[in-house]
Amino acid sequence: MWWTDAAHSITLTTSLVADNGTVLPVSVEHRASRAPQLETGGHAFTAKVPLIEVRPGAYTLRVVAQSDFDTPRTVTHDIPIQVR
Repeated sequence: MWWTDAAHSITLTTSLVADNGTVLPVSVEHRASRAPQLETGGHAFTAKVPLIEVRPGAYTLRVVAQSDFDTPRTVTHDIPIQVR
């Protein structure tokens, strides 16, 4: 865990990854670290994931946050989902 008050930007990328490794891009969002925070602290992130054209099966919803501060850092969170 690290923290800085220096201004930097964060790129949030969301994708669906099929069992066969195919990556379906969903969204990319760029944010300034100085963006207003929630009343409870921190920042919220939501992404709409349209599934209308996604075949049924097992997927991984992948969310990647990448900071461009000093030494770039990346955090990835994989969430298994089932499309029916």
